[in-house]
This record gives sequence, structure tokens and C-alpha cells, in this order.
Amino acid sequence: MKYKHWDEYSDAKRWNIAKTESQLETNNATTKEDLTNIIKFLVDIASEWQVEDFEYDWEVERCE
Repeated sequence: MKYKHWDEYSDAKRWNIAKTESQLETNNATTKEDLTNIIKFLVDIASEWQVEDFEYDWEVERCE
């Protein structure tokens, strides 16, 4: 794992890691667990109104 102490990192550090990983050309050195932690963090910090908007948009796309 690249980020062994993920649970101890501040949200600011987690955000920076997510941003850095998203800009990498490949994620070969990043484990599945690292990527899963990053995704869970991003989903958890998404604001409620953003989630509502995404779910509405998804419902509209499904009906088209």
C-alpha cells in the first residue's frame, strides 16, 4: 500500500492524495485498497445537494 496510514490522514491530505492520483498517467503502484479508500473518501465528502443532483440526472438518463 502506498498510503499505509490512510485512517490517520487529515481530510486535506486525503484530498491532495485523491487529486494527485487522478492526475497520474498510470496507477500501477497504487493498490486496489488505496483506490477503494480514495473513492470512499470522495463519496463521503460529496455534499448532499450534489448527490441529489447526480441521482436526479441519473434518473433522467435512465428514462431517455
